[in-house]
Amino acid sequence: MAEEGKKISFGFAKSIRKPVLKNVIPQEEKKVDYIECLDEKGIKVIGEEEKKDEPLIIPLLGSKTWHDRIVNKIDADIFLPKADKEKVEDTSVNESKLSNGKTSPIISIKKEPVEDSENKVVTLEEQAAKEIIEELKSKNEHETKTNDLTLPLVEDESLRGKEQSTLEDYEKIPIDAFGVAMLRGMGWQPGKGIGRNEKLVAAVIPELRPKGMGLGADKVALQKKNTDSKKEEEELKIEKGTFVKIIAGKQSNNYGQIEGFDDDAGRLIIKLALGGNIISVNEFMVQPVTKSEYSKNSKVLTFRLALVQLEVNEVKRKNVERAVSYISSAKEHNADIIALPECFNSPYGIQYFPKYAESIPDGETSVALSNAAKENNIYVVGGTIPEIEGDKLYNTCTIWGPDGTLIAKHRKVHLFDIDIPNKITFRESDSLSPGNSLTTFDVKGCKIGIGICYDIRFEEMARIYRNKGCQMLIYPAAFNMTTGPLHWSLLQRSRANDNQLYVACISPARVPSASYVAWGHTQLTNPWGKILYDLETQENMAVTDIDLKVVEEVRAQIPTFSQRRTDLYDTVCKKE
Repeated sequence: MAEEGKKISFGFAKSIRKPVLKNVIPQEEKKVDYIECLDEKGIKVIGEEEKKDEPLIIPLLGSKTWHDRIVNKIDADIFLPKADKEKVEDTSVNESKLSNGKTSPIISIKKEPVEDSENKVVTLEEQAAKEIIEELKSKNEHETKTNDLTLPLVEDESLRGKEQSTLEDYEKIPIDAFGVAMLRGMGWQPGKGIGRNEKLVAAVIPELRPKGMGLGADKVALQKKNTDSKKEEEELKIEKGTFVKIIAGKQSNNYGQIEGFDDDAGRLIIKLALGGNIISVNEFMVQPVTKSEYSKNSKVLTFRLALVQLEVNEVKRKNVERAVSYISSAKEHNADIIALPECFNSPYGIQYFPKYAESIPDGETSVALSNAAKENNIYVVGGTIPEIEGDKLYNTCTIWGPDGTLIAKHRKVHLFDIDIPNKITFRESDSLSPGNSLTTFDVKGCKIGIGICYDIRFEEMARIYRNKGCQMLIYPAAFNMTTGPLHWSLLQRSRANDNQLYVACISPARVPSASYVAWGHTQLTNPWGKILYDLETQENMAVTDIDLKVVEEVRAQIPTFSQRRTDLYDTVCKKE
């Protein structure tokens, strides 16, 4: 009997392994709050968690590159143990018993998941290969297109693996905390700087443009005075009752107190300390001051002025020494300011200018004036001296403060070029160069404009000084024996009357033997056009009090400045 046939059986099993995900972010459980009760003031909730105020953070968008998958262990099977990998072979062999008692292999075949093309699962190796190839291609394109430059952001290690922000996250951030939240999201922490070096940089605080100031207007620089009390300095604000100093316009250098505000026009209502008049000015034209400064300077009505008519010879050293001696004498008479004549350190003439010229402020004459001003604690208007700068000569007036510093320098703007037949011919332009600016300075609440000799003939220059708020004009000058008798006093009275201010002209003494004989007659004229002092022809000094009330009285009683028809004509300064 033939041997009974053996029975063989086969078994197949299909095994599908899903990709292992690392660092899977668990979904938040939705918490249900149950209302316990209602009362008059609010709702009580069972199990309500206390809310903690924590710093708001807006994180940067995370990277999704193959490198990021490895670092953050997302879909990266390289982190699987070796034993687990062996279980995921394409084929696995199991044994099963046959009917005859022998074993037979059970073959299980593992297949990768297949999804549609749009949601295809990309392995780590495939993504890495794809991105490396794309990176190489981009490098080649970068070499051929040098104009297309990009600068990638540097990733912060502390931001890796962070969840991308949603619109709801942004809506939770208050507007006023948005910027700080974004900085925290980029890794910033309080007390640290921004950038690779974490350098702390002081924030630039935007300055609010004064209300009512036009876009084309230049804002006046506000220079705060040094005060003894820092607390007082911090309390200086533009508000009702604040003491202010007017720093621009026709009331420049006057003090007042804020009475109110014109919000529609953006102007301040100010009561002046002198006269008590109420005026309206733009905010940018005033500077808040302390009560101590207001009490000290607001009602200063006078200061003492000294004018020196000096006899000048050909020895510079002696000229300077005599000028210094008069400075000391003026202080003995309690003068606050002293003014010297034109060309006080040299004879007047184009043949002398190159020989006597010196630099400012390190020349010998400048040093002597600086020291004298400091030693006597007095303002010094240093007449004029021939100044040399480079290859040019100027006829220059220096102004020195009580501490010996050079506070201003004025170069003669209009050069003295005249030709009167059979009388006098003179051409300063054959030796000197003209100045190109106007000069003002302040002494005890009085704003003073500076001109030199021939400048007084040009009313426009004096008018501009008046427009700038000047209450006095000082002209070191040296009229001659032809123009002096005709115009010396006339021009001073005209400038004083036209602009309603004090005018002082300081001349050298008359020396008949000199090549250029000065007229002399150093003169002071008040805003009414009245001559207060005339020093005749000899060397002498006048010391007198300047009463600023006269300036205000004349301008109030004959208000020509406000009556000018600037819609038809005007005098403007084209260069500050």
